[in-house]
Amino acid sequence: MQNGIQSVYLTMGEEACFFFQLLNIAEKEIGYSLDPFTVALICKAKGYIYLNTNDLKDKQNFLVTCHEKVLELITGEEWEYEKVGTNYRKKIGEYIINEYQNGSFKHFDSDSFHSLQNSETVKNGRVISKRVFRHK
Repeated sequence: MQNGIQSVYLTMGEEACFFFQLLNIAEKEIGYSLDPFTVALICKAKGYIYLNTNDLKDKQNFLVTCHEKVLELITGEEWEYEKVGTNYRKKIGEYIINEYQNGSFKHFDSDSFHSLQNSETVKNGRVISKRVFRHK
């Protein structure tokens, strides 16, 4: 077992909503479930996500630095990423991740997957932008 395992899990619980949304897209593409912990450690090692296990309060924890690369790592296919406005309408073959804001809180969620059940940010906030993912 890896030292700091509990720290990684705690940080995932607080900050990994966007990462979980990417894993959900990848699982839909490959047709089976993944172990989020293992994928997170691989992505950290490759520099695709930022994770500071020595500081759980680091505001950058679980910042996904290479959106497309996370999906490419898992699916073996090339992806495009685009941040768009709230009026954007999904096209065939695209995946959308919504960015919600409620006061100073933000959360990433999609219509088909909710990494945090009963999110107050989703329930009481509003979509402020969307992230679109599609195959190249």
